[in-house]
Amino acid sequence: MKVKLFLVIFVSGLLIFSCKKVTNNEYVTNITVVKDSTILITAPADSALVYDTVPILFSFKKKVDIIRTECYLDFSFYEAYAKMPAAIWFNANKFLPGSIHDYSLKMIAKDGSSYYSNIITLIISKLARPVVKVDFLTKSSLRLSWEDNSNDETGFRVFRKQGSGSAVQVGDLTKNSVSFIDNAIDTTKTYTYQVEVYSPRDKLTSDPLTVAFILDKYISWKNLSVNSCLDGQVALSPDGKKAVLTNYENDQVTVLDITDGSKNYVSYPGGTLGVAMAHNGTFFATGGTHGSPDRVKLWDMSSLALISTIGLTGSEPYALTMNKSDDRIVVGGQPLKIFDVATGALVKNFNVNNCFTRGVVYSADESLLLTGGNDNLVQLWNPSTGELVRTFTGHTGHVGSVCFSADESKVFSGSYEDATVRIWDKTNGALLKTITRQAGIVAIRLRPDGNIIVASSDGAVLVMTPGGQTVQEFGDSERQDYMDYNPAHDIVASYYSGTLELFREIGHWEKVQ
Repeated sequence: MKVKLFLVIFVSGLLIFSCKKVTNNEYVTNITVVKDSTILITAPADSALVYDTVPILFSFKKKVDIIRTECYLDFSFYEAYAKMPAAIWFNANKFLPGSIHDYSLKMIAKDGSSYYSNIITLIISKLARPVVKVDFLTKSSLRLSWEDNSNDETGFRVFRKQGSGSAVQVGDLTKNSVSFIDNAIDTTKTYTYQVEVYSPRDKLTSDPLTVAFILDKYISWKNLSVNSCLDGQVALSPDGKKAVLTNYENDQVTVLDITDGSKNYVSYPGGTLGVAMAHNGTFFATGGTHGSPDRVKLWDMSSLALISTIGLTGSEPYALTMNKSDDRIVVGGQPLKIFDVATGALVKNFNVNNCFTRGVVYSADESLLLTGGNDNLVQLWNPSTGELVRTFTGHTGHVGSVCFSADESKVFSGSYEDATVRIWDKTNGALLKTITRQAGIVAIRLRPDGNIIVASSDGAVLVMTPGGQTVQEFGDSERQDYMDYNPAHDIVASYYSGTLELFREIGHWEKVQ
């Protein structure tokens, strides 16, 4: 009887041994004993490190009507599927990191036959893939954070890709790290981050996380009081710290300090209208109105001392602009002229049939001048020769403001009287689009991103795409006489009687889906 019992135990031991594998170390290749080659597990590889959820791939070498598939883990029943499943998934997250498990399949046919797979060993990785979150600290810094769910890691590496460029390593952190601060980001760029946890045996990388700086909207930044006026214009200094405001009614020009709201004045008997800021910020120009219509004065920006006066011989200056080198000043009004800043000498007198010019701007290379005026026309001029290059017809009222598109393929014009913004093809003069507003257009400016800023007399300020679609609208005043824009500091200055309201665009870094 004892002999029979011993034989039963011995045979049972042999059967068990024939199904199991010998494992000496958690990261050492194991010896596999294939019981049945009909089902072959092809992935993961035997003794593979697995993490997250991995597919179990297999091939079945017979044409059999399978009614049930069983999965075995550590030689115990684990889960079952009806028939032969199209996919089987193994969730490694359910098991302890570093644990080792034997995995196999059994399939049962309709006739009662059973088929067995090879046995593979799955080693649960001690590393856990980082799940990265982002917090934005300032306009130029952000913090990446994750939970350290790994065991036995050596450390973490942080990779950053700018735009569509190649990923570069920007951080090398010790084990148990849970965050990384990047202090070198640019709001004009898009970044993609990945965090890699690594050990001598393995490494896992987080999913890509892409962030971009999103400009939301312009909001009222400062509301500063100025002397009441009937009409006037505003010009912002290049550093964004001062504003020069003309006044059609009063005998002074206001120089407003944006930082503290303090005001200084320069005397201009008879009132002023046109104003232009030098690109270098050292001086500005103002044009007289009905009281002294035949002169433009140049003022030192720091001392507010009068530098010089340019006589216009009977002209009334309305639109003023300077070239990039600040040695030429274009005086719109009636007629259109260009003067030498240093000497006050007349450089060019344009044949505009004595039409009153209300808006004027140089092209980027200063090879063209774009004007709009009381004849309801938008015109392109050669500033060197005075030649008329092209005329754009279609407005039914005075054209008060003009600008080029960023690539200078289009021309924008705005009319106070017909309350429209019109978009033209610069090359052939064709009218591409008309945007009608409820109030007259008082100013148009170009943004660095190619959009334009349009101000209307009812206090509204709009941001439009190059195609004329409004993407933002702001401003809550009941009136607006003029508007200027500082592209370097992204400041919009809205000028109306007694008030200069400043707007700035707020934004935030945002995860890009």
